[in-house]
Amino acid sequence: MEERQTQIVEGAGLEESRVNREFIDFLQKWSSPVLFVLAALFLGWWLWTRHVEKQAERRGDAFRELDALRVAGNASPDSLRGIAEEYSDVKGVPEQARLAAADEYMRAVRRGIFPGSELNPDGTLQFEDDAMSEDDRVRFLGEARALYAEVETSARKQGMDLLRFNALSGLAAVAESTGDAEVAREYLEDLASAADAASFDLIAEGARRRLASLGGGVVATPTLYAVADLPPDPDAPPPPPEVTDDGAAADGASTEEPAQAGDATNPEGEEGAEGGSGDEPAPTDPAASDDPPADPNGGG
Repeated sequence: MEERQTQIVEGAGLEESRVNREFIDFLQKWSSPVLFVLAALFLGWWLWTRHVEKQAERRGDAFRELDALRVAGNASPDSLRGIAEEYSDVKGVPEQARLAAADEYMRAVRRGIFPGSELNPDGTLQFEDDAMSEDDRVRFLGEARALYAEVETSARKQGMDLLRFNALSGLAAVAESTGDAEVAREYLEDLASAADAASFDLIAEGARRRLASLGGGVVATPTLYAVADLPPDPDAPPPPPEVTDDGAAADGASTEEPAQAGDATNPEGEEGAEGGSGDEPAPTDPAASDDPPADPNGGG
């Protein structure tokens, strides 16, 4: 009995030893490849996470720089085009930057001065060289047309409807500025059709109103005048007299207010104050009368 139990225990120990040895061999054979695979997966996940974070930071920087230029107003078209080139890999930024640059070109054409020009309080230019010539106007219209066309093509391919609508409207505005009513009509018709297809009813209605205004041809762009070039307003009040340091008016006019009735400096007012109303009879001086005074006791 004891010999049989001893054999059983010895056999179980050999079997357990064999299982442990197989597990150790398995780990020695596959542990290194498995660890390499796990390390590679972790490294790939970490690199992808960093890439996503970098893309988000770059996208945020692009829109911050673009918004800073647009909010400031009177931005340089070259600066906006520079953002479009620098962030060409950020979706939507190149199109918005080029669209804003084209709008600045058109704004300069309407005002007749270069972007960034400073004005005096009366509307005149601080530097006469900032005024645009006819050649500058034609060049700016060409730059705006090229940018609008580039944005329209890119936005149409990427399905950016609103950017495409703005670009078509800009192309129509350029055609109107050059006096080409037929080309402007074609762009506005494309705008109305595209807006209808995308269910932008208000944009389509606005395009049709512009089409209706082209019935008699393109209206000449009005000339913008500086305040100093405008004729004086006949209804405007005269300017106040200039007062010197000693309180006197520069033109010799008195700056003192007229005396009011009843004032201490007005003799008539003083007389009226002391004598009472003009309706009451003045008191009679007894010495000035020829009749003797009456006897207070009733005597004759």
